[in-house]
Amino acid sequence: MTPISEVKKIISQFYGIHVTVDSLPGDEDENFRLIDKLKNPYVFKISEENSDLAPLNYQTEILTFLEKRNIALELPKPIPTTKGDFIGTFTSGKATRYFRLMSWVNGRIWAGIQPKTSILRKILGEKAGLLTSNLQNFSHPLMHREFDWNLTQSLWTKNHLGLFTEEEKELIITFQQRFSNLQNIYQNLPKSVVHNDLNDYNILVSKDLINPEVTGFIDFGDAVFTQTINDVAIVIAYAVMEVANPLEAALDILKGYTAHYRSTPEELQCLYILVAMRWITTVTKAAIRKKDKSNNPYHSISEQNAWDALKKWAT
Repeated sequence: MTPISEVKKIISQFYGIHVTVDSLPGDEDENFRLIDKLKNPYVFKISEENSDLAPLNYQTEILTFLEKRNIALELPKPIPTTKGDFIGTFTSGKATRYFRLMSWVNGRIWAGIQPKTSILRKILGEKAGLLTSNLQNFSHPLMHREFDWNLTQSLWTKNHLGLFTEEEKELIITFQQRFSNLQNIYQNLPKSVVHNDLNDYNILVSKDLINPEVTGFIDFGDAVFTQTINDVAIVIAYAVMEVANPLEAALDILKGYTAHYRSTPEELQCLYILVAMRWITTVTKAAIRKKDKSNNPYHSISEQNAWDALKKWAT
């Protein structure tokens, strides 16, 4: 972890501001919340050692594209250095590391919201559909990429069934087989760039406790060109966790989503299985990281909820 003193030094040197710094959780990037002397908040991201610059430029272009569209969503806004660069570099030991400063998106994370009402889930669907529709025309060379969190490729999880008990394996295989059987339909569905990770820590809700609204989304690091329906499947997967009737809750989200993006009958035919495949990806990733003895609690933060939801989804 980069020392707080080093973060302050970088911010002063490259942005000309003095800040207080707090660490935030994250999967790969180091994340920090900054507050300047005028009480303006920011998020500061430091990439892993020897990271590739191209994906960071890709994320920056997505955010600047959406900023120009002026949509009714609060999203991170890239902030340039005093030299006008959206991505800077510094040396850590012998490695070069990249950093980015962005505006802070205010709100409470979805994971901490109680109660999560039917109305709030519908609003979430509306805002997710708004994002989907506004990304329809975005294009970038790096949008075509392969990685484990792309639901299109989620059958890679078949290679790790040995990490599970017989009962767990039986549940997983049922959905994997059903997804395999849908491939002729699924591979021909409409495609676009999607956020691809609207999980319960990337969805922000207003501070209004009486009539809360979904205000925005953060973390576009997993954005990819894929089947468009994958995005609402991922929203549903996280938003219906810890809900007594996840199918009913999923319909709330879908009702809102169709206000901005109307899914085809073929997309809807695949949706139920795609939600399950996101949970299967989550529990498989967690199992692999346990085997590899990862000590980052963020790596298994959704594991138990994903298992619980998957079991309910199957009944």
